[in-house]
Amino acid sequence: MTHDEKMKALERIFNRCLEVADAKGRDYSGTIDGMGNFRDFGWRGIVVRIGDKYHRAKNLTNSQALPVVAGEKVEDTLMDMLVYSALALVQKEIEDADVTLTGR
Repeated sequence: MTHDEKMKALERIFNRCLEVADAKGRDYSGTIDGMGNFRDFGWRGIVVRIGDKYHRAKNLTNSQALPVVAGEKVEDTLMDMLVYSALALVQKEIEDADVTLTGR
């Protein structure tokens, strides 16, 4: 795989992650307060969710394990980890800006 091919593959995956994030974000937070469901526990709470997804991916890669959630694939869990990582960065920016603005 060339560098350009790799970048195209990453672009395809990131675009799919954005589609999933948009759909799930509307379900979880609505459209008015898109980060509302992360505020209570902050960016560190999102990191905990990444840890949960890691363990889910680890279990899904075990040849003995069968997905409990029908139709869930390891690819879905890996995409969730990507999206949660990006959301943690967004939430951290929000929290860092709040500290800067309020002096807290």
